[in-house]
Amino acid sequence: MATAKAKTINYEACRKGGTVSITGVYGGFVDKVPLGAAFNKGLTMKMGQTHVHRYLRPLLDRVQKG
Repeated sequence: MATAKAKTINYEACRKGGTVSITGVYGGFVDKVPLGAAFNKGLTMKMGQTHVHRYLRPLLDRVQKG
């Protein structure tokens, strides 16, 4: 799970009216998300589950090969 610092950087780095995409596996309730910053910039947030079983092996192979 991303740290609060990483989430804050995502929102700060995104331009006004931009889109922040979050992919991964649902982890329950999340706090420390800077929603005020997202509202002030008019950001769009898109998120969805990642098909872990389908992509894990090919992605790990790529990482190991450099």
